[in-house]
Amino acid sequence: SGMLCSASELGVEPGKSPGILILEEDTALGEDIRKIIKFDDTIFDFEIHSNRPDLMSIIGIAREVGAITNHKLKMPEIKIKEEGEKIEKDITVKIKAEDLCPRYTGRIIKGIKVEESPLWLKWKLKLLGIRAINNIVDITNFVMMETGQPLHAFDLDLIKGKTILVRRSKPGETIFTLDNVERQLPANSLVIADIEEPIAIAGIMGGKHSEINQNTKNIFLESAYFNPLNNRKSTIKYGLRTEASNRFEKGIDKEVQIFALDRAIDLINKITSGKISSGTIDTNKKLFNPSKINLRIGRVNKILGHLLEEDELKTKKRIINILEKLDFYIEKDQGEYIEIIPPSFRGDVEREIDLIEEIARIYGYDKIKPSMFQTTIAQEGKNFRLKVIDQIREILIGCGLNEVITYSFISPDTFDKIRIPEESKLRNALKIKNPILKDYSLMRTSIISSLLEVVKWNTNRQAEVVKIFEVGKIYLPYASKINSLPKEKIIITGVITKIGRGDLWEKSFSLDIFNVKGIIEVILQDLKVKNWEVVPGNHPT
Repeated sequence: SGMLCSASELGVEPGKSPGILILEEDTALGEDIRKIIKFDDTIFDFEIHSNRPDLMSIIGIAREVGAITNHKLKMPEIKIKEEGEKIEKDITVKIKAEDLCPRYTGRIIKGIKVEESPLWLKWKLKLLGIRAINNIVDITNFVMMETGQPLHAFDLDLIKGKTILVRRSKPGETIFTLDNVERQLPANSLVIADIEEPIAIAGIMGGKHSEINQNTKNIFLESAYFNPLNNRKSTIKYGLRTEASNRFEKGIDKEVQIFALDRAIDLINKITSGKISSGTIDTNKKLFNPSKINLRIGRVNKILGHLLEEDELKTKKRIINILEKLDFYIEKDQGEYIEIIPPSFRGDVEREIDLIEEIARIYGYDKIKPSMFQTTIAQEGKNFRLKVIDQIREILIGCGLNEVITYSFISPDTFDKIRIPEESKLRNALKIKNPILKDYSLMRTSIISSLLEVVKWNTNRQAEVVKIFEVGKIYLPYASKINSLPKEKIIITGVITKIGRGDLWEKSFSLDIFNVKGIIEVILQDLKVKNWEVVPGNHPT
């Protein structure tokens, strides 16, 4: 007994499938479907820090695992069979902004058939959290996840003038992107264009005009390196983050472009039986210019606190073995130190201490035995001012207030909300050049608004009694010093409010100005401040 199932019924793809799932022709009859699509596969979820973009790929993770478990990395086998005419006959690439695009590579494949991807590819993309679209786009996404190099496929026949221009955008230019949104291009942002118009936002998203569709027969496949800083700024300008931009903005491998390009072309050739044109476009074959790092063996031993092995000679061999497993090149052994060249995918390794960190984590932090300091550390402790602030903090907590910590950024609308007069110096706030949001575009000159936002947040969630304080800084610009750092003042501010009956212990009392006056009196008495008085005042002070 059996049942004919669709891909959605098996959980292979979301939504409703158009029909019965058709397996590959060489699938063994009677085989368990879970084995065919590896339904019982294990998914690992890694948290990758921004300084390690090389780990945003299957190969990068495999390389790390290989170094830790002492296994050799197995790279995918690539076989390129060029059959078509030379690539230069069909496309010309001109780089007009080399500072933003130092390397641009590409290949052409003709006579393809755009259709649904084979089952194995769709299932792997599903496990990686990517929606399958068609065989060409799916391969570019698969290779990006495998190698860490984003790729983009253009319909060759839709590129006007058979010319690719990598240039800055012109004033007033727009592009209709793949997400069906017409976007205004900020001036001087990097775009991929033909002779008439932009066809992609470089490193972020392609354009609708040249996208791959069911009628596509010939494609130009792009594999490039874009300036990380510019890509990060462009992502913020557009408010658009993609899998590609997430990698470009962190800095991808400077030598993986051709490998990823050939890997994708090989897969497209195998799946679609297209013909690969002869030759490859590569505008800069020497983008990666590594610098040597001198690693002192004695420095490694001093930082880690002990030898990795029983003597210095074996320790050196162990260090070299660890670095070679991570693909670091040992240029020369100079006795007391080793000349090391970091691989192209490790842009985060720039100094000797970075190499020592690599050695320590592969060796194992748990194997490094703790040892006592060989020197004396003098510790002066807190000064009088900080001690007084700590004392006030303890008093306020003893009076039933809770300490909060708020942002130092405020909205331009804040001054009107808390009724700061137009002529008040508190309105002269420092503007942030690159604010996260409009509501966080100024440095605060008063903590009152910050605490009122906390009160608002709590009362909106049915908190009937709110008693809070903050020890924080305000930022006041110097009137006589232009473009200087502001004057930072530590301010202690508190708020007490009651809008309901409160809990069992709070029903019997009310809150008014005398409660606040009492708290201030307690603070002054505990600090042994004499000859003080309370006088009427007008807000703001």
